[in-house]
Amino acid sequence: LQASNCGQWAYDVIEDHVLRNAFTLIIGPKFKTFRAKCGVFPGSSVGNGLFGLAAWPAQAKWRERRAERGLAENLSYEHPTTGAKVDASVTVFADDTGSACAAPSAEELHACDAVDDAEFDAAHGEIGLAQNPDKAVRQIRFVGVGAAAIQRSVNRNGGKFGKITIAPIARYLGPYLVPQATYH
Repeated sequence: LQASNCGQWAYDVIEDHVLRNAFTLIIGPKFKTFRAKCGVFPGSSVGNGLFGLAAWPAQAKWRERRAERGLAENLSYEHPTTGAKVDASVTVFADDTGSACAAPSAEELHACDAVDDAEFDAAHGEIGLAQNPDKAVRQIRFVGVGAAAIQRSVNRNGGKFGKITIAPIARYLGPYLVPQATYH
């Protein structure tokens, strides 16, 4: 669901789900019924849609800012039927977001990462959302001349690359992601 093309039917479905959704907790002979007054229960089938309605404008603004700054310039492709430029640098599922940032040199990567983070915070902060820095993971794949030497230096430094700590493996939406940009 996107707020810009969502009809009254979507709001009715969500409202019905929120108002009627209930669960009963049974402990021995006693029980208590809980009803949602706002929001949804964890794992709810409409949770992703609700989050999308609230967060999509911020996501769109962040992606627009990324494009303006060239953070994803070489991470896009031309749609095969429409010819439109499609940003392939961001994945979003409910409140989990992954983004790729390309930089021509190791030095510029720090700036790229900082700018991307700041743009994300600014766009989402406008609607009262914030990142959880404790859950943020950085992965880097160095390519080109000198890449192996930089990677060895990072490995010797305990995964530190300047101010960035690099995770050798990360879990995103279930599968494990390694820096070669493949899922396992």
